[in-house]
Amino acid sequence: MKKFLLLLLLPIQLACASAENSTVKVFVSKSLPDYELPWQTKKISRSSGSGVFVQIEQQNYILTSAHVIGHATFIEVRKNHNIRKFSAKVKWVSNATDLALLEIDNRGFFDDIEPLELGDLPKMGEQVTALGFPMGGDELSTTKGVVSRLEHRHYSYSKQPFLTIQIDTPINPGNSGGPIINQQQKIVGIAMQGITKANNISYLVPSRVIRHFFKDIADGEYQGMPHENFLFTQMENPTLQRYFQLPETASGILIEEVNSSDSPLQENDVLIEVSGQKIENDGMVFLPEGKLSFKELLHQKQIGESISIKVLRQGQMMTMDWNLAGEQNNLPRLFSDKPQFHLFGGLMLVPLSQNILEALIQSNNRKNIITAANLQSYANQHPQQKEIVVLQQILPNAQNAGYRAAYSVIESLNKQKVSSFEQIVQALQASTTQPIVLKTHDDRTIVLDPQQAKNGDALIRQQYGI
Repeated sequence: MKKFLLLLLLPIQLACASAENSTVKVFVSKSLPDYELPWQTKKISRSSGSGVFVQIEQQNYILTSAHVIGHATFIEVRKNHNIRKFSAKVKWVSNATDLALLEIDNRGFFDDIEPLELGDLPKMGEQVTALGFPMGGDELSTTKGVVSRLEHRHYSYSKQPFLTIQIDTPINPGNSGGPIINQQQKIVGIAMQGITKANNISYLVPSRVIRHFFKDIADGEYQGMPHENFLFTQMENPTLQRYFQLPETASGILIEEVNSSDSPLQENDVLIEVSGQKIENDGMVFLPEGKLSFKELLHQKQIGESISIKVLRQGQMMTMDWNLAGEQNNLPRLFSDKPQFHLFGGLMLVPLSQNILEALIQSNNRKNIITAANLQSYANQHPQQKEIVVLQQILPNAQNAGYRAAYSVIESLNKQKVSSFEQIVQALQASTTQPIVLKTHDDRTIVLDPQQAKNGDALIRQQYGI
């Protein structure tokens, strides 16, 4: 009898060993940018994370977290029970959903390990196993836990809400990017983040989100997740429902502001259904997996796909098609890209980003915090503007003597409205003899001689190490 039980357990043990061998440690050297001095970088740092061997269309990759390899200058990967490190490079990244795929040129790396497959979304109470290389040791760690929640939650890396799996297994630094597997040894999620003030509460990027990423890149181009591109209000208040003529048998959310010219939705529309699914007054929908945000219906589609929606507009029910697009935002978040900047006449011009606002806030300087709030307000008030260009600072020189400005939005150049960073850079580079007149949102006027500015910038670059 004991021999019989041993034979039954053997395949499970072998499968578990396969999953352990397919989990790797990722070593990363990083050079972080300085968003207040965009021509500089901060000191080089080193960190590590975890990853797992997967195959997509017969191509070998290491799946890991985007935040593990963000701003990487050099990446190495090491297999479990092995001391040799192999150089790797980033092939695909989904910063929004905190996922990345690495390539390893040395094909021999994959000779003695098996790729893990993606599984289905786990059910509440299902037991899972987290594999990875957390801090405090160099050996692979395996920890068992239980799925406790499935919900939409902001990903800490991108600050965007997507589907997450909550488990009662701790995820520590170094675990990020490691696989969480079910009892069939399939990936149900990738370790993403934990809660520092709570015990044993961790979150995963679910297999459904990972599968969306894999499908997205199948055509050789990454587009990202569809985005609603509107602001909305929940319609739980009865007076609000009556005012917008919402029938008692219906429910939905009120569209407050539409940030995309391609959207079929309008301000004061009530979104009733998406893909035949009724939207509750709190913005949730009932799906087989449970009660989730209506955004989940969008996130299961690819950008460019069309879905059917039902809308209440001025008391009339309407059905229309909605071609899904990516997020349209004039205040983007930068990840591994180096900050853009353009020097002209000692004026440091940059496109405004969330990273700049966060750098101002983190300075703990009251003036900087107020400046960040004002810039955020400006961006909110100009949602249709493609990019917001900011005069970040003035590097003092004879050509700009007397000018004082910092974090001023450039609204016009020679009376032409500035709509993008590329536009203003091209205009400045093409300038020859006519004076350059810049107007800012805080009512400043700056006039520069283009030839003097270009000649003086060579000295400024030398003085400031640009």
